Amino acid sequence: MRYITLDKAKPGDILMSDQELADLVNAAILHDFGKMKIPMEILNKKERLTGEEYDIMRSHVKLSYEMIKDKNDHHAGGEEGGVVPP
Repeated sequence: MRYITLDKAKPGDILMSDQELADLVNAAILHDFGKMKIPMEILNKKERLTGEEYDIMRSHVKLSYEMIKDKNDHHAGGEEGGVVPP
């Protein structure tokens, strides 16, 4: 199987529609929105995170989903073009 990074992709390298590619780019941007709800002490911690802190950090993707879902309830539930939970 051949792998390619999006920054090196040429037309025809990626087997998805323009809409699927746009959705992928948007998801990549939006998935970190939940970090706004993570305490700054955890985000900026220089030492290794504790297990609890790591779990909190990992929750940012679900927090992102919840933030977007709240703004787009009419698309939630996996409908085409909707937001699908992680």
